Amino acid sequence: MFDFLLGPSKRDVWTSVAEEIGGGYAEGGFWKRDYLIKKHQAWQLVMDSYTVSSNSGSRHSSTRYTRLRLPFKNPAGFRFQVYTASIFAPLGELFGMQNIDIGDSKFDDQMVVKGYRTSDIQEQLNHDSIYDKFLKFHYIRLTVDEERGFFTSRFPEGVTQLKLTLRGILRDPERIKTLFLLATFLIERMVQLDLASPESPEIDLTQF
Repeated sequence: MFDFLLGPSKRDVWTSVAEEIGGGYAEGGFWKRDYLIKKHQAWQLVMDSYTVSSNSGSRHSSTRYTRLRLPFKNPAGFRFQVYTASIFAPLGELFGMQNIDIGDSKFDDQMVVKGYRTSDIQEQLNHDSIYDKFLKFHYIRLTVDEERGFFTSRFPEGVTQLKLTLRGILRDPERIKTLFLLATFLIERMVQLDLASPESPEIDLTQF
C-alpha cells in the first residue's frame, strides 16, 4: 500500500538489476510471487518478497520481507546462522548455542553467529569479502535450512539452501547486487572449504 510514495516500483528496480547482473525478472500472479533470478555456476539464486501477518487481540499487523535463496548439495549437513544482533538475537537463544566470534571486532559487535561446528563457521565467515557485505545491511539474517512443506522437507535428501532475509522490500539497486554477491561468495567459500558440493542440487525454486 502506498508503494508509489517510496520511489521507483519494485518491479522497475528488480527488472533493471536483473538486466545488469545477467539475470531475469518474472512477474508473479495470483498464486505465485514475482522474483528476480540469476544463475551462478551450478546454482540458482532466486530473490522474492513475502508478508507475515500477525494478530494480537483486536490489533492486526503485517511485516514485509525480502529473501534471497540458493539451494545447494550439503552432504556434510553443515548448518549455521548469522543475524543482526538488535533484531534477531532472541531467535538464536532458543537453540542454546553460544555466540561465535569470527575475529573481526566490528562484525562481532554487530552480528550474532550460531552453530555447532565453530572452527568451520569461523573459517567460512572470516573473509573480508563476506563480513564486509553483511555490514552493509541494517537488518539481515542468514540461515542454512530446507524448504519445508506442511510436515516434511520439499528438498531431496542432502540438499539445503542458503537463505538471506531482510526486513522490508529491497529497492536499492546497489544493495540488491551486494546481496547477490554475498550469496555467491558464501557458497564459493563453502565449496572451497569442502563444506558444500559444487554440483547442481537440481532444484528449481521457481516451482515452490
